[in-house]
Amino acid sequence: INAIELSNNHISFIESDTFADLANLKMLFLENNFILSIHLDTFRYLTKLTHLSLSNNPNFRLKGELNDVRILKNLQLFIAKNVSADILE
Repeated sequence: INAIELSNNHISFIESDTFADLANLKMLFLENNFILSIHLDTFRYLTKLTHLSLSNNPNFRLKGELNDVRILKNLQLFIAKNVSADILE
């Protein structure tokens, strides 16, 4: 699987191991849900992820340390207004 479209699914929570078996995933679309936060550790197995879209998740916060995603060198993170990132370097 190279891409997963999970937009518009009323998702509010994602476990940190949700994507553990999807090492080849390159694109992940999570727009227009109700996700409040995701820890960067959630993406630790997605070493090929290049596109992560979290637009239009009201009050969303990305939590964790930047070191947690250093393997995601080419990641393009798409977020929109009302989204914040609490990333520590």
